Amino acid sequence: MESYGFVSLIPALLTIILAVKTRNVIISLGFGSFSGAVIIKHYNPFQGALYLVETKIFDQISSPSNNQVLITIGIIGGFIKLVESSGGTQAFAKKMTEVISSPLKAQVSTWLCGLGIFFSDSGNSLILGPLFSPIYKKLGICKEKLAYILDSTSAPICILIPFISWGAYIMSLIETTYADMGIEANPLSVLLTAMPYQFYALLTLLAVPIIAYLGKDFGPMLKAQKEYIPEEIETTEITLEGTTTVWAIIIPLLTLFVSLGTLMTYYYLGKDGLTSTHIRTALFISYLIASLSTALYSRIKNNRPFLESVRTFVKGGESMIFIFYILILAWTLSSVCKEMQTGQYIAENIKEFVSPGIFPMIVFFLGALISISTGTSYGTFAILMPIALPVAYDLQASLVITLAAILSGGLFGDHTSPISDTTVIASMGAECDHMKHVNTQLVYSMVTGMVAGICFLIAASFQSPFVLLFGAILLVLTLLVVTKKFGESV
Repeated sequence: MESYGFVSLIPALLTIILAVKTRNVIISLGFGSFSGAVIIKHYNPFQGALYLVETKIFDQISSPSNNQVLITIGIIGGFIKLVESSGGTQAFAKKMTEVISSPLKAQVSTWLCGLGIFFSDSGNSLILGPLFSPIYKKLGICKEKLAYILDSTSAPICILIPFISWGAYIMSLIETTYADMGIEANPLSVLLTAMPYQFYALLTLLAVPIIAYLGKDFGPMLKAQKEYIPEEIETTEITLEGTTTVWAIIIPLLTLFVSLGTLMTYYYLGKDGLTSTHIRTALFISYLIASLSTALYSRIKNNRPFLESVRTFVKGGESMIFIFYILILAWTLSSVCKEMQTGQYIAENIKEFVSPGIFPMIVFFLGALISISTGTSYGTFAILMPIALPVAYDLQASLVITLAAILSGGLFGDHTSPISDTTVIASMGAECDHMKHVNTQLVYSMVTGMVAGICFLIAASFQSPFVLLFGAILLVLTLLVVTKKFGESV
């Protein structure tokens, strides 16, 4: 495979620069991918365009796993539209406003619900966004805050669950990499051992209720909150028509969770275990069943014709087209970066200059850099595991903590990247401008990321789960200082 050296960074850097400048993620992804294709085809724009479409974009569209993701997201969109049109989300919002009477309760409730929807990073944002959006409007909380909480309880909780697609994917990488190093190990045991050291995921989940309790925003989030109040709080009201009750949302969600739990248990106990395909199959079928239950409830309660529910379901799927474009282009850019060995170039240029004591921390920030550049934590895991773990083994650094650093670094970058699919979906779920979400979340993520980096530095020398307790205390103190100095209640 041809080596591109420093030039391999151009597609990722161009994409990020354009995303910041244009605030248009599709244009940014498109030009970034095109620049990489042109470089691959020896700087021939015509050949680069053909190569981009035929070999990259069409390959991503034809990928079975990618198709499964797109179709599943379409089904989720249809389900959400059905529930919204049935009055379920409005009924839920009206009912919850009787209990959720303050911004603190709203944010903590969103956080708790986010922890409960651990089976799908995209499903988290797409389900909770429409549910809580009316409540946030009623209480005068900006969309950017909702997007931040959705994003902070999607991938960060999913990466901690071994029996969903995230866990299955990570364990497959662990198994392959350990086997290549000649080490016999149970990938599930390795992943569970690494869990207390997944500092970024755990600290991000902790940061949400802390920030909510402190009641102060800072940085771009503070600016967004100040600008939001005079525009929408005075005119936004939650209304509920007809005979719809909160059961219009409870029944579909109960149906969804029961179906999902049943199917996942069936697959988990099967001979193949819970694979990524099984996860997507379970989601697909469960959302269809839940959609059917929504249509049936609307028929019985409001005499709504099934044909009208079908049309609504289709419209919901159509509303996901913008997400489809972004996902396809994000996958395309990741494929381009993989061919140009962007991640390998970054990793190989630092491995000669580190010691075992700082190696996990270096891997953490390196993983973040790769993930920000490529927009994918999955791709970062695949890049770094076969590179960083053997280096850690040679340096006699902790394999478990290095593994946790890879996972945390990939998640950190994914959480802050404007081209990450989970970041995009969080924006969509909160109906928030994407680049506003990226900009407002960045400062909050950086605070957590810095604390996580310090934890990896300490964990390299003191391999104890109690490092997490130190990190939690440090995070609380850091947020107290930051909010006191730069924060403000609005």
